[in-house]
Amino acid sequence: MDSRTVPSVRSENLEGKKKRMEPEQLDPLIHLKENETGGETMEQILNLHVSVIEKYLRIDETIANELMLQLSYFLFEQQCYEYSVRIWSRLLEQDYKKSEIISVIEESFINPNLEEIRAIYQDNIEKYNDHFYGVFPCDFAQLPYRLIPVDANTYYLWDWRHQKMSGKVILQKEDDIDTELALYDTILCIDSWDFIAPICAKQINAEELICFASTDNVVFCYLMFPEFEAIFGEHWYMFDGAGTIEAFFHENRTKSLPRKFFGGTEEELILHRAWIDKEHSFRCSKAGRTDQDILLTIGIPSFNRGQRALENIQHLLKLPYDFEVEFLVINNCSIENTEGYDEIEKLQEVDHRIRYYRFTDTPGGHWSGYEALQQAKGKFCCLLSDEDKIVLDNVGKYLRIIQKYGNLLGFIGSAGREYYIDVNQNEKVEKGDKAFTRLFWRLNYISGLIFNTAIWREKNLYASLAEIGKENYFVAAYGYNVGALHICLERDIYFSKEQLFFEGRAEKSSAGSEVKNGKRILTYATLSKRVEQLEGALQVLNECAPHLAQKTIVQVYVSLCYKIFFLLDLYRRIHGEIECSYEEAYETVLRACINNIQNLNVTLENGDFVWMVSQILQAYSENLKLLQIP
Repeated sequence: MDSRTVPSVRSENLEGKKKRMEPEQLDPLIHLKENETGGETMEQILNLHVSVIEKYLRIDETIANELMLQLSYFLFEQQCYEYSVRIWSRLLEQDYKKSEIISVIEESFINPNLEEIRAIYQDNIEKYNDHFYGVFPCDFAQLPYRLIPVDANTYYLWDWRHQKMSGKVILQKEDDIDTELALYDTILCIDSWDFIAPICAKQINAEELICFASTDNVVFCYLMFPEFEAIFGEHWYMFDGAGTIEAFFHENRTKSLPRKFFGGTEEELILHRAWIDKEHSFRCSKAGRTDQDILLTIGIPSFNRGQRALENIQHLLKLPYDFEVEFLVINNCSIENTEGYDEIEKLQEVDHRIRYYRFTDTPGGHWSGYEALQQAKGKFCCLLSDEDKIVLDNVGKYLRIIQKYGNLLGFIGSAGREYYIDVNQNEKVEKGDKAFTRLFWRLNYISGLIFNTAIWREKNLYASLAEIGKENYFVAAYGYNVGALHICLERDIYFSKEQLFFEGRAEKSSAGSEVKNGKRILTYATLSKRVEQLEGALQVLNECAPHLAQKTIVQVYVSLCYKIFFLLDLYRRIHGEIECSYEEAYETVLRACINNIQNLNVTLENGDFVWMVSQILQAYSENLKLLQIP
């Protein structure tokens, strides 16, 4: 049904309803009839004329209402159906010529479409017969609303029993609406909910499950819309009350429990929350736990910090989600502070969202983060340092990303309070060159890195990264980043600005440092290690080069050189001295960057070498100038 041409009323339907107006009364309509708009929108024009007409209210209300009615007829003839309907709605509220307006509405909108809408209603009832639990769809004649189509996918609800308008409905699919990420939660609509609210929710999140617990016939009015299938799809159910809906969710443990409510009294909401909490507890128990359809594993690698890991698990247990999540602790064969791990092991017998794994040998000598990705049962696994905490209120937003894009994504980048906060919008990035460029040497912190576990295992990244990391210092230090780089060549990636974690503070330690030329320096920050990082990153770039455009390789290599200079300066500002002067360090990095251009796995075009050298020299010069800053 093309609602833009649906109104089938012809001009004779309005004959006898138009009145001969005196010239001074027609004054507000003159410019509209002459179509001298000067670029104004119809909304602006209508508002202008309405404001003029309203002036008559102070003089003669009858004249003002008649002017308004004649304006509505004119707008109808110009196929500006919505504006005419809006005027009729206003006049009905004032009881002005009510029978005349109702007659026009029925003749123009209701009757011409009645049989088609009736057929749509019957088709939807038959198609979705298994979505009704304890309720039986009423006959079409008993529906409290009729539809007034005014434009494409746009309707007004006509309450034919009370002969008044009951709201405007715009039906657009999610892809047509520019919105922020919706929450993942299931919605429960209880008696007296706002009819339009579920439609708006479905337009934002097509997969969001909406449940109606009602015996009021208004619930069946959704089935009248020609766009019902496109908007609601399979993700909705109708129930006759609380008992039926409780049984449904008890039997269907991979359907998310309702956490968002439309309508209902406070007493009703208290009762619903009570059974929801009870069902949640059951789903977390051994008897109720299911490992099917886990969306997100939160993987926590930990070593000698059992209390930190325990505090993290206790924090995560507050999450309202059950089958959707899993909490996986990987103990790197800890030998100190193990009491917390013992408690976690006990907790997993109570709440089966928890899984605990301990390496049996070589304390601290395992790739425990890789192991978390390897063992995760979720479709995605979010790595989390045991000193950090998840922002519980935002987990639903990341479940929504996984729900929406699923296996299309290979990696999701989340935001912390201090790390990865430079993203100013939620953005999906195309696989290949764009994603590679965005990810290259971006991920230097474990928390908040979310990997597609299937592709991680499919590419055997645990074994390959662990093996390469023995010889390549860049891979050893930034293995998760390297893994994401390999993944993004085949799958899209996603960056979210929504904060998923906040950073704690690690215990101070002298481990990971060494003394050079009488100065204690963090090992990864020594000049020799920076050069190793450069050469290791170059090796990774060369491995990926066959899948990248030459222009990308050239630009990424230059960004790599900039990164080395930046890290040297960052250490200077935060920690101070390294084993030599920074002038000497910059010169060493300059030579290494230029010399390694010839080792790139790409045939440079004319001018590429000159451009790259000029950019590297610029980075060198800019960092030398920084040394002059007091």
